[in-house]
Amino acid sequence: MGRYVRKVKGIGSIGPNEERGAAAVWVGYDLVGVEDDLTHAGLERIDDWPEDRIAALRVTGFTRVEPDDRALYERLGIGRKK
Repeated sequence: MGRYVRKVKGIGSIGPNEERGAAAVWVGYDLVGVEDDLTHAGLERIDDWPEDRIAALRVTGFTRVEPDDRALYERLGIGRKK
């Protein structure tokens, strides 16, 4: 299983319109059966990162993605073969 993070844009909604905008957040995934370089899909493998480096991204949890979850793999841009 590989542990990965991806930076995604969230929409800020606090304050007047001129203060609103896209804020980047990091999302974590545990991809079961995957240990590949997925930088082409915007996913960075962090298995060897120290905990403080991960904590600095403010990732508080990781979504476990099973090999048969084809829909989520497709949404992540890393379609799986049978």
